[in-house]
Amino acid sequence: MEGPRKNGKFEEIANSNISLSEYLRLIYDLNRLIQYELLEKLLQNKDNLGAIVTLVTPGSDGRLEKGSCQSPLEVIAIIDADIDLDAYQKTLEEVINDISPTKIAKIIEMKGPQSSMITAYGNRYQPGRIADGRFIYGSQEIAKDSKIKLGKEIINLPSDKVDKIVSLKRDAHKATESGKNRIAGTDAIHFDLESGAVFFNPEAHQLSFKIGPLRLVQNGLLLEEVKHTRREKDANFISNLDANIVGRLNQLSDDRMLNLARASVEEIAEHYAFFLRLYHKSEQAYVKNKQVVFQLTPSETAEVAKRLKALSLLMDNLKIQKQPLK
Repeated sequence: MEGPRKNGKFEEIANSNISLSEYLRLIYDLNRLIQYELLEKLLQNKDNLGAIVTLVTPGSDGRLEKGSCQSPLEVIAIIDADIDLDAYQKTLEEVINDISPTKIAKIIEMKGPQSSMITAYGNRYQPGRIADGRFIYGSQEIAKDSKIKLGKEIINLPSDKVDKIVSLKRDAHKATESGKNRIAGTDAIHFDLESGAVFFNPEAHQLSFKIGPLRLVQNGLLLEEVKHTRREKDANFISNLDANIVGRLNQLSDDRMLNLARASVEEIAEHYAFFLRLYHKSEQAYVKNKQVVFQLTPSETAEVAKRLKALSLLMDNLKIQKQPLK
């Protein structure tokens, strides 16, 4: 399935008249198909890759919620050997470029035995990259071990550094309320409830509902995972969680690890799916027609405002906290 055909399928799903739960399932399945296509090609070239590399995909790819093939699969290479990572990255990139001339995937980071799992690109505190990572190729055990290593790093993280993770949720909360934030030194407006305009333009760092409500749930959960890991000194906790956000919410609720009633957890999941589909719709409008403004109707704008407020309140209250048996 080539890029344009995949994008056509994503567009068809995003604009179809189906329930939010069905939408999530179809997006989940399409993401899995794309990743399986990459896996097949990697397995056909495993002699060129060697036996020391494990590949995981983070972010929306890891969560199986990407809504466009505009960007390739991001891949983190975890190397089980003390070698020159820069030199080996060139080898990996050559193999991936050979098997994927349409740029289905790209290496975004190399992690060796001494690399930190809690930071990205050397110094940015982004534990969600590994926490939400999904195994693609190599050793599933090494992929899981990377999450356990992340857990150990979280436990040993100095308290003053934890605020860098707290700020991820705090910033998402502000963006949910205002529809804007600052990215890479640029003031970006993502949505405007007064006019009902939703903006998607990667060149201007405008990313629709990704930066506000979606990040609020993702980083709100992440912060709770970090706090629980440190409180319980449980390095294995994150390694056992579903990478998919809605799947993780259900998992934590089933395990009686959330302080909210099941109905409230299901409401968070519904709001998340609602904003994910709107985000995908605005993204597809840009991919297809370079349309940077996705206009909501007055009734849609009212529903968005209502859901943003409800989601903010729910995420303010959500805690990962073992509940007693009744």
